[in-house]
Amino acid sequence: FPVGQGIAFTNDSGDVNLTISNNRILRNLNQGILLTDINGTVGINSNMITDTRGNLAIININDFAAVDFSTLTSITNIDDFSDQAALNEMAGVIASDLPTGQGIVVANAPDNLNLTIDGNEIRDNHSQGIALDDLPNDTVTITGNTITGTSGAFVNNNVSFSTGQGILAIHANENLNLTISEDNQISDNFEDGIVVVVGDLVGGLTGATAAITIDGNRLTNNGVDTDDSMSNDIRGDGIRIIANGNPVVNSLNINNNMITGNRDDGIQVTADGLAQITTAISNNTINQNIQEGIFLGNVVTLGRIIADVQMNTLMNNGGNALEANPGALGNICLNLSDNNSNTDYLLRNDAMIPGTLLVVAPINPGGMGPVTMMGVVGNVPNCP
Repeated sequence: FPVGQGIAFTNDSGDVNLTISNNRILRNLNQGILLTDINGTVGINSNMITDTRGNLAIININDFAAVDFSTLTSITNIDDFSDQAALNEMAGVIASDLPTGQGIVVANAPDNLNLTIDGNEIRDNHSQGIALDDLPNDTVTITGNTITGTSGAFVNNNVSFSTGQGILAIHANENLNLTISEDNQISDNFEDGIVVVVGDLVGGLTGATAAITIDGNRLTNNGVDTDDSMSNDIRGDGIRIIANGNPVVNSLNINNNMITGNRDDGIQVTADGLAQITTAISNNTINQNIQEGIFLGNVVTLGRIIADVQMNTLMNNGGNALEANPGALGNICLNLSDNNSNTDYLLRNDAMIPGTLLVVAPINPGGMGPVTMMGVVGNVPNCP
């Protein structure tokens, strides 16, 4: 039974053909729109979703893959209100630390969902503007939305995950086709503009795969300083891609975006554990972000990134135009060409146990900006 949503829909069996459009959804307790356990074709179009309230909470990364929004629709019969166990379950959900208050949540689609989220105005909600969770073998297209003013909860440690993103997609199992394109305007949110998590943040081997396209969006002024704003307390990437465990991101295309004025990196791509990412980052304007324009990296892992970074404009970022850093034991192969910047491209492989950093030679032909190398950097004719 829904608890404080503007619109809630759950489906126990079969496929649906569902359209939710042209609604004004204001000041709800939990989510503006919540869809769970749903297959078929779904369109969420041209709605105004504002001022949704909920629980501002962080997510413990040990529980990240177990975040289950379907618990919010687990009471399905009016007679359950006379059932003390059912009432206790509802009370437990309401009192839990599950971050709520999202504009739109679509979660727990068992198989073959074709989802379109288009032309919605999503303002001043809690936790995330749009949250996607556990959508195996599904196709998701997000186009033409305005997402701004999302509130969140901040943490500065390695065991929890902050909230307040414009769009958050969590994908742990099987395959996901995700497209975020056609002028989504994502601005002034508490944390990152777009975050996609593929695999398991604690390194579980789930075998997830994904094809991701982020094209033609505007991501501006995302992220805030905390009250004790030291450099490590700044969050707010324009686009953040996290792969951990053993997922394979067969294609990650980040093209034609305007990414400006965010409080951390313009684009951050990390592959940890045994994760593999193949990415093309091209024709983006990435200016005036507080940290790096583009960061590609690993931590202490065997993760691998193959990156083709071409024809981007990277001006007046607070850090480097681009930093590539495989960390200890990681592997990055980078083709850098025709990019223009007024700050350095930093190619760094100086961990105590270095990884592998290969760069296609010549480096950045046809581009502008100095290249700085630290540690062992190899040259190759092309990325293997």
